[in-house]
Amino acid sequence: MARIDHRTPEYNTTANPVHLQGTFAVERSFNDLTFTPIHLTGAYHITRYYKDTYDAVDRMMQIFRKSREWYSREMQRSAMHPTICKMLQNPEQAQWLTDWREMILEYPHVADLDATKIAFTENEAKGVADRQTVTTLGKYIKRHAPDIPDHVLRDMVMLSVAEVTITHNLQEMIDAVQNGPRSCMQGGFRTHPYNVYDPKYGWHMAVRREGDSIVGRCLCLEHNGRKMFVRSYRTNENGYSHSDEGMNAWLEERGYTHESEWPWGAQLAAIRCGGELVLPYIDGGCTTCREDSDCLVLDGDGEWDGDNTNGYASGGANRCSCDECGDYFDDGDGTYVGYHEDHHVCDDCSSGYTYAYGRNGHQYYVSDDDVISVGYEYYDSNYLSDNNIVFCEHGDEYHDMDDCTVLETGEWVHNDDIHNGDFVCLDADNGVWAYKSDCWQCAGTDQWYSTDTGSDYYAQSWTGADGKLYHEDELPDAVEEADRTFSYDSVCTALFHGVELHCHHVTQFIDKLYA
Repeated sequence: MARIDHRTPEYNTTANPVHLQGTFAVERSFNDLTFTPIHLTGAYHITRYYKDTYDAVDRMMQIFRKSREWYSREMQRSAMHPTICKMLQNPEQAQWLTDWREMILEYPHVADLDATKIAFTENEAKGVADRQTVTTLGKYIKRHAPDIPDHVLRDMVMLSVAEVTITHNLQEMIDAVQNGPRSCMQGGFRTHPYNVYDPKYGWHMAVRREGDSIVGRCLCLEHNGRKMFVRSYRTNENGYSHSDEGMNAWLEERGYTHESEWPWGAQLAAIRCGGELVLPYIDGGCTTCREDSDCLVLDGDGEWDGDNTNGYASGGANRCSCDECGDYFDDGDGTYVGYHEDHHVCDDCSSGYTYAYGRNGHQYYVSDDDVISVGYEYYDSNYLSDNNIVFCEHGDEYHDMDDCTVLETGEWVHNDDIHNGDFVCLDADNGVWAYKSDCWQCAGTDQWYSTDTGSDYYAQSWTGADGKLYHEDELPDAVEEADRTFSYDSVCTALFHGVELHCHHVTQFIDKLYA
């Protein structure tokens, strides 16, 4: 049975033929931008987007509202999920949709009992019965955009769950450093090094929280009309804090640019403690600064260097401190590790790193705690999808995606296990591999079928006179109709899926119903 019967006569009345093909027009932009209607995104969120997209989406929603009472009910109850609204407005995301109208007809919205989940109306019958299906945002988007790139889907999902705030309060910034993701700037400093990032010079911080915990932070700067950041941090209980990709996407969506270093000319507060110049470890390529009257100015030729983890500036041009242990070593020695190769460690500490494939398929030194091996190659466990590496639960091993097959459940299985067929089978209805434990086998054809009654491809099984299971189309000719095993649940399922029933089945169903 199809997911949802949306091809009614009203369905194809949208005027724009480009949209009727399920493709968003992106050849030109419109000057007459309009506001998203309140019923689409909720009064709390107003976004400007292409007028042609607005017209098609709004017209389609009004068609569905007028032709289906249950759709009108859903619109009155909840606003459409904000991430789905953004996807329909964004041509780069919307291009991956197989049918944007079907997504609108399912009216996806934030689940009532779990704000991190999405609820939608799976088919007409469930719409009339007021039954919504709840799933994760990522699975729902994959339902309508199966070929969407992993990195696009990741950013969409992380943006939907990120609770990020911007603070211009210096003490709140320092608290986020001290109580947030682990870094070298945490500690019992006499004067905390982050005091130099005075908001009057344009410095501020993005902070991401989960409940009462600070799980992400990112120092930001507004300088000469531009908003930027260099490095974000997210909580990692295993040690070194990696970049917070969700926060990066959140900031970029709001006009910030991700830079490799802070710009020359950016100012810092000049603070001395015990006769020494206070300076934090400065992320990025430009770590030196010069004194200028009552402040410090970032300058590639500056005499002071923010390359220490002890909270004070160093003045040695040819010495640097290890980002792991803090010991000094010659600038020409050591190893630069991490994706941006901005983490400089001494030779002793570099023994804990392995040259591996990581983000975007690039190779760089990765902490041994985050390295896995596949064959004779090493990979950063945080970016396996960038390198087509998947985890197979059966066998508890990592493998190349090309050597594996994805099951109906979304799990991966190595092709050797598929060929052996010990625990997997091919669902004859939808051509997808699944666990045998989730299927049943027809005695007449030896083919397998899903036992999931909620599946679009669910096939009714009948027990023949010989006690074996048969597909409803494969019952032996000798089996009389009255020999079919009757069950209350099977008739309910058959009625729901439109399976033809014989008179004695209906009679038994009525007797059972009024028993």
